[in-house]
Amino acid sequence: MAENESQTAELTAKQRMFIDALLSGMAIIDAVKVVGIGESTAYRWLKEPTFAQAYAEARRAIFDESLSHLMTDIRIARATLVEVMQDREASASARVAASKIVLESAIELYKATELEQRIAELERGGRR
Repeated sequence: MAENESQTAELTAKQRMFIDALLSGMAIIDAVKVVGIGESTAYRWLKEPTFAQAYAEARRAIFDESLSHLMTDIRIARATLVEVMQDREASASARVAASKIVLESAIELYKATELEQRIAELERGGRR
């Protein structure tokens, strides 16, 4: 965390504004106009290690925050599916569809977990 703050502290105000503009979803061509810099400056900054690292860390932070919100949504979605699966008043097709989604999700999660374990073993140099 302290390293991230030191990377950001090394940036100029315009560089921080440029990162904020990019993170808001602006294209480079639009972000340079808002910040008041030239396109060549923007592309030069993107190649500079300090700027590139600060930009990557800012993007990662936004992704982590979005992922956190998504995890909450996933819990709600799962609860809804389970509710429909168990609702004897729901149509058979709705219950089957909900069941299918839950099962398919469980299978995909299992596959991802197995793949993670295999990768970890390979990284440790072990064999399965």
